Amino acid sequence: MRKKAWPNTVERLSSGQRVDFAASVSAGAVVANRMTPNLRAHSTVGSGINGEISLMQVTEDGLDEINDLLLLRRPLAAHAATEMLSNSDRASSDAECKLLHDELPITTEAFSKYALAPATALVQKVQLGHTAQ
Repeated sequence: MRKKAWPNTVERLSSGQRVDFAASVSAGAVVANRMTPNLRAHSTVGSGINGEISLMQVTEDGLDEINDLLLLRRPLAAHAATEMLSNSDRASSDAECKLLHDELPITTEAFSKYALAPATALVQKVQLGHTAQ
């Protein structure tokens, strides 16, 4: 195939125009063979990124849960510090605060199954398709 015809052929193939001569068929096969590994690589990268986004969302949910537990303890402590509570009311408030405190390690353990930052840096050379450098 002539070098001048190559850009026109690629343009026609990428726009979906009809293939009108035999050279376009072989050129189309070459273009498709070159693009297929790149498309697969980009699809794999996209899947990995979506997995990382999901992990970050789970982590954010865990932090929200822990924050909620801590925020529930604040008014209990402030209310228990006043002199308006009876001893039994203060004991109930302390028991509730202890239950919230005991919930923290359970919540933390549930959301800490995956390390967000590995202890050692992982350096990998990645090639996406045949055109990556």
